[in-house]
Amino acid sequence: MAVAAIAREELLILLPPGIGDWAGTGAAIRPGARRGLRMVVSSIEQARTATSTLPPACSGEVRIHPELRTYLLLADREMAVLIGERNSFKVLEARPQVRRLVAMFERYWGHGRSVDGASDAVHVLQKEILGRLAAGLTDQAVAKELGISPRTVQRHVKKAMEELGARSRFELGVRLALANR
Repeated sequence: MAVAAIAREELLILLPPGIGDWAGTGAAIRPGARRGLRMVVSSIEQARTATSTLPPACSGEVRIHPELRTYLLLADREMAVLIGERNSFKVLEARPQVRRLVAMFERYWGHGRSVDGASDAVHVLQKEILGRLAAGLTDQAVAKELGISPRTVQRHVKKAMEELGARSRFELGVRLALANR
């Protein structure tokens, strides 16, 4: 992204899974760049990749927001790039539009979790989800009760299945029951 290369002071990035590509954005940040970077991603894996590939002179902070769906890159709070459906993108420079996008970024940033506390927070949420499913609630009921999307419930169940090597929800339940004896 050429916009990442022109930012002098600050880059603000929202990077959801599957829409944005950190490799392309990260490559546009020159190795000697001295600028602040704040990025919100949707998973711990994305956060690790982003922080491990930052140029040494670039001071960066990454937070995680699992419900992130919008790709946004803001350069010096003056120019914005939005990527939408079918990877169409818009470059915006109008001050009112950019200010609204900065405000949107700050909302995601404020509700995001730091990478350090993210792992614990994800496991707490995962335990909450699995406990409610074990009690007989549906994905939709769990999502409504916890204030998250049904897709987030399904992602946490899938992650737990991968971590425990379970091939089905039933097998996951059995493994969890055996682990809690």
